[in-house]
Amino acid sequence: MQKRIFNAITGMAVTAVVLFTAIAAAISYKLYIQKAMGELSTAARIAAAYDPEPEELCALLEEQLDYAVRVTYIGGDGTVTFDSSPQVGNVSDMDNHGNRPEVEQAMKEGFGSDIRASHTVGKRSCYAAVSDGNGTVIRLSREIESVYSLMLGTVSVIIVIAGLVIILATVISVKLSESLIVPVRTMVENIGVLAGQKGGKSETDRLIADYEELEPVAAAVRKLSARLDRYITRLRDERETISVITENMVEGMILLDSGDNILSVNRSAVRLLSSAFRGGEGRHICELTRNPEILDLISRSKEGKSVSGVIGAGGRKLRAFVNNTGENSGTVLLLVDITESFNAEEMRRCFSANVSHELKTPLTTISGFGEMMESGVLTDKEDVKKYGGLIHRESSRLLSLINDIIRLSELDEGGDSLEVRELDMNAVAEEVCAMLSDKAAKNGISLEHTGKSVPITANEGMLSEVIYNLADNAIKYNTEGGFVRVDVSGTENTAVLTVSDSGIGIPPEHIEHVFERFYRVDKSRSKQRGGTGLGLSIVKHIVGVMGGSIDISSEVGKGTEITVVFSVK
Repeated sequence: MQKRIFNAITGMAVTAVVLFTAIAAAISYKLYIQKAMGELSTAARIAAAYDPEPEELCALLEEQLDYAVRVTYIGGDGTVTFDSSPQVGNVSDMDNHGNRPEVEQAMKEGFGSDIRASHTVGKRSCYAAVSDGNGTVIRLSREIESVYSLMLGTVSVIIVIAGLVIILATVISVKLSESLIVPVRTMVENIGVLAGQKGGKSETDRLIADYEELEPVAAAVRKLSARLDRYITRLRDERETISVITENMVEGMILLDSGDNILSVNRSAVRLLSSAFRGGEGRHICELTRNPEILDLISRSKEGKSVSGVIGAGGRKLRAFVNNTGENSGTVLLLVDITESFNAEEMRRCFSANVSHELKTPLTTISGFGEMMESGVLTDKEDVKKYGGLIHRESSRLLSLINDIIRLSELDEGGDSLEVRELDMNAVAEEVCAMLSDKAAKNGISLEHTGKSVPITANEGMLSEVIYNLADNAIKYNTEGGFVRVDVSGTENTAVLTVSDSGIGIPPEHIEHVFERFYRVDKSRSKQRGGTGLGLSIVKHIVGVMGGSIDISSEVGKGTEITVVFSVK
């Protein structure tokens, strides 16, 4: 605005200078012509009155005037009898001047004048002719300068004046524009004060008092500022609300612009994709993740449809939902961690397959031998006894397997988040060893119990089951003449159960898998001993429910030691 005011005022000043110069030149030129014609007319009338000789008149005019005057004597018939112009030469060769306007007028009225380009000298001249009363016309003429020639002498003065005017106009325009802009600028700088002011007078109010025209603007600014302030406050509140929600979401959420640059990303998304990411808004999605599956989903979403898929990222399984909001718009990416449910589903499938396989063998055995008995194939008493024993053992293994499966299902569903009470873990271990003493003796195993009284708050059934399964496994997978030792110890904050044996041991490559469901190191030996492959899985599950930890160390041919540590509350 200030520039426009400056340009307008300066332009007006320049225009005024040009117009003034043109008008002054026109007026000066007109006065110059009038003066030239007046002087010639006076000189012509004086010459006619005194009727001097031509040469005498020429000498007199040259003496009295500071410019050259051409003197011409014309007879009554229009012939030239004398001409002082050096360009004429012989007057007899000159054209008849009777038809010249000033000559015709002088012959008729006694005096005549004209301004035109001379046919003889070829320059613009002014003419004054007067009749001497004897039939002779005395004509005086002088060359007149053009307006440009006239102005040429004053051009320096005009330039100086024009320069001074332009400088003055520039100074005035700057001062004036500043005086007009200052109140507006001050009002803009004080918009916040103007909008929120409730009492007293600000600088803006004083300016408005001086410039009443700004009052409507100030009123509009107040209203607009108030509305804008409310709008910004609402946006800030909404943004803070959304930020709180997204930052506390378990799901990861990423907002991208049309160029796949990050507009917003919450902590969960960073945790799921790249915990090392330290960027934020304005960074490209590739700086957060280069997962080809995610980038492919984002690319596919730009075709105008919502896409989803299960992707792997950092050892986790994520379900990604990607939606593009339209052309030249952004993309919303939602990530849900489904690792646990995915693993659970995978485990469920494996469990179902293993259960089917484990149930099939004893059921096939029982069905086969039962069919043989039914058909009368087995008639010998010894055969019936033998195969009846096989049916009984397979039935027992089947029942044990079903019981273990039911137990795992109960643990999965939290069935033993039952009552807890303060127990003596050493006493519970002693009872379990008493229950297993006959089985150990039958297998030629020495079962020892050592330890001290260690109080623990737990569910008695679950604690007893842990000790029983570990000791029972140690008996089953031992060698004849070996030993099983159950030891209870503890500190002020922990209760420690150690079950060690001198059994067959576990190869190193199998140790990390022994707690998996239906996993057996030696399947044939396990089936012979009646193992279901679920005992250690149940133990680990119960220990986890009780908030404990379990550790195993083993050496093939020397034995195994399993240590369970519980926190004492």
